[in-house]
Amino acid sequence: MIPFYWVQQGATNEAEIGYRVVKKESGKRIVSHCVSFLIDEAKRMGITLLNTEVMNNNPASEKVLIKSGFSPTQCFRRKYQHQGVFHNSIYFELVL
Repeated sequence: MIPFYWVQQGATNEAEIGYRVVKKESGKRIVSHCVSFLIDEAKRMGITLLNTEVMNNNPASEKVLIKSGFSPTQCFRRKYQHQGVFHNSIYFELVL
């Protein structure tokens, strides 16, 4: 399966990015390349702020985002339930 991503732009110059990679493809720097591409694409589109959200059970994504220049801005306790377990949600932002 190929990873997917998106840039969703609202009425302002802010956009949200997202991605998902199948487990067998993890650890291959796919997300790093996708995030880098999305940052470049957002700049090309004139977007000035990117944001994204990560569940706290996904430290690999947190690491990629921080290495790409994103900063954590908010944490929501017990926002999502996955496989019977509640997880916190962490919001990240990147000013372009």
